[in-house]
Amino acid sequence: MRGPHLPLAVFLAGLCLASASRADDPYADFRVPEARSFSWVVSGLTRWRAQETGEPDVHAVSRFKSGDVNSTLHRHAESDRYASDLRGAMSGQWSSFLDHAVFTDGESEFFRHRSDDDFYDAFASVEETRFVRSTNWGVDIGLTGSYSFERQGRAFQAIRNQATFSEAEGEGTDLRSYFGTGNASLGLGYGRVRDATGVFDAQVLAQRLAATGRLRHAPSAAALQRLAQLFAVRFDLGAAHDRSERYFWREVERILREDDSLVDGTFDAFSLIRALEPATLKFAFTRRAGWRVSTSYMGSRTWGHSDFDRWQERNGTGVFEFHERSSDRIARNARAGQLLVDAEYQRPLGMRLQMSARSTTGYGDGSRRLATVTSALEFDHLVADRWLVSVALAQRVESSRQGSVRVHPDWNVSAIAQAQFFVEDSWALFAVYRHAQARHPVFSYFSREDESQFDRTSDLQAGITFHAGGRFEAPGLGISERLTRGAF
Repeated sequence: MRGPHLPLAVFLAGLCLASASRADDPYADFRVPEARSFSWVVSGLTRWRAQETGEPDVHAVSRFKSGDVNSTLHRHAESDRYASDLRGAMSGQWSSFLDHAVFTDGESEFFRHRSDDDFYDAFASVEETRFVRSTNWGVDIGLTGSYSFERQGRAFQAIRNQATFSEAEGEGTDLRSYFGTGNASLGLGYGRVRDATGVFDAQVLAQRLAATGRLRHAPSAAALQRLAQLFAVRFDLGAAHDRSERYFWREVERILREDDSLVDGTFDAFSLIRALEPATLKFAFTRRAGWRVSTSYMGSRTWGHSDFDRWQERNGTGVFEFHERSSDRIARNARAGQLLVDAEYQRPLGMRLQMSARSTTGYGDGSRRLATVTSALEFDHLVADRWLVSVALAQRVESSRQGSVRVHPDWNVSAIAQAQFFVEDSWALFAVYRHAQARHPVFSYFSREDESQFDRTSDLQAGITFHAGGRFEAPGLGISERLTRGAF
């Protein structure tokens, strides 16, 4: 199949394979809880180092110092009707190195090297999606800006004194760069895609607590819904606490205690450890639900300049003297815009199967008139606890103009199949297969405008770990443990 036709086929295939039934579907009925978080973190680090070496005719000294400072800010607010993120960051790094050496064996020589590096930048962004009243129409707004300054200075100096002449020479460079970027986007979409992974986490928790005997009865539908919403905002607790897991599991206990479904109103050690175990090993199992179609326009601008200074000189007694200095500036000012159309469909097919499909089409302005189409289709199947199989197909086709002619499109397609299986106290197996194909346009003096180059790569990784034997005995504690074959 030719590249330009694959995106539509991939997306339609995902829609056809999805189940149309939504009755009693906890993933489709999930709603994002209203939550707000704010975090501001400042960190810094400084370093100093000095070294001195002394010999009969040599004395050398080197000094190094550097520092880093970082500040990050994030404000997040979300409900089922809106999502807002405000981010800011500032950072600075500086370092200085000085090295000089003196040689006094029959003559006097002095050498000195110095380097200075500085980098400072600031970043801010606002991203917001607002849904119009009770409809599924949503407006997307994005603003991003950054500015940076970088300096690199280098200098060398040498002084030589002998009986007949003396000489001093040196050279150095200084590079200073100032650059800023700005991006703005405005879009309109219809539909909703929610991250319903909390529903899956709540179901897993209920099953594990039942298996460990910590439930009086199955949690009610209302309790499961509250647990799912709590899992959805689990990591936002990190904005208020460094060790947020303690507070998260305290809230889990409170919900189950209010539902009168937790024995003794609390976890015991074994049930808590079981609840903390991940359902998968290396691969994430994200449960997203819903569909959305949106269009947006994004404009960007980059501006700034770089100044480069260079100097070199030589003088003394009995030597040829000269002085030279030069400066140069490189300026940059670019604008670009792109129109994007995005379609996404996410469907949890029961508790163990997840289907994802997405396609994005873009068309840019400017002389290249860059057109892009990207598509992806993925299926994840959780066979059992820590048994996961995933298959994904993705493609990207890109076409641009060279002068007045649109050249052969650049097309890339990749397929990934991966599996992980884990049997406790027995064996673990993982396998990943990747296959990629690409067709690129060829630009050379002898090539035609429609010529292309074809590439194909395949990669297979597989690993296995077998626990051949193991035992633990502590007679004084009355403990004797051996491998439990076949345990899940």
